[in-house]
Amino acid sequence: MTACRIKLLTLALVAGLGGFTAQASDRVPSGSLSIDRTVIGSSELQFANDKNIYPKASDFQVLNYVLMSSNTGERWATLTLRNTADGSRQLASDHIMALFANGKRHKPSHVKRSFKAGQILTFSLNFGSNKFPLLEIYTRN
Repeated sequence: MTACRIKLLTLALVAGLGGFTAQASDRVPSGSLSIDRTVIGSSELQFANDKNIYPKASDFQVLNYVLMSSNTGERWATLTLRNTADGSRQLASDHIMALFANGKRHKPSHVKRSFKAGQILTFSLNFGSNKFPLLEIYTRN
C-alpha cells in the first residue's frame, strides 16, 4: 500500500469514528453523571429565604464541592467537609443544604458519617431529582 493510500484510509477511518463518537454521546445512559462545576470556597448567592430554611447548626465547614447531574435530572455533589470541633461529631442530613437555581433549598437524601476531631473527608451526596441545577452546598456553623 502506498503512503498516499494509507493516509486516505486513515482520514476515512478518523472521519468515521468522529461520526460514531457523536452518535455514541447521544446514547449516554441516564444514570451517568456529568460534572456541572467545581467550587472552592463560598459563593455569594442572595436568593430570598422567605421560609427561613437553614441547615442545622454544626461544627462542619464546606471546603469545596463538585456539582454533578444526570440526563434524567438527578442532582449530586461530591464535597469535602472539615469537622472544626475539638471532638468527634456525627454528620446528618439536616447539617447540609443545597441551593437550587430556582432559589429552593433541600437537604440531601441520607447522610450519616462520623468525623474525628479536625478530620477532613470527601464523599458524594444525592440531592434527588430536580429540573433546576444545584448552585451551592453549605452548612451553618
